[in-house]
Amino acid sequence: MALDSRQQTLRWDSIHPQIVVGTEFYSMRPTKMMANRWEGLLPVPAGTNIIHYRYKFDFTYNAMGQPKSDSALSGEYTLRILDKP
Repeated sequence: MALDSRQQTLRWDSIHPQIVVGTEFYSMRPTKMMANRWEGLLPVPAGTNIIHYRYKFDFTYNAMGQPKSDSALSGEYTLRILDKP
């Protein structure tokens, strides 16, 4: 997953991305040798062939006085697992 933002006050080093499936949250880690990109593992229970998920970004940004916290949520994505014919 990659993040692109026009928010000039965003503190890029504070971004904490997660994968959200229902009420479960899965942490992501920075992708090696790439800027502003993260990767994560999404466990899929046996017998499940479709998962709906979103990305959630917690971050801080510069504001008058102290930095403030905020978050953003992506649109929904669908992972489909297809059986080989």
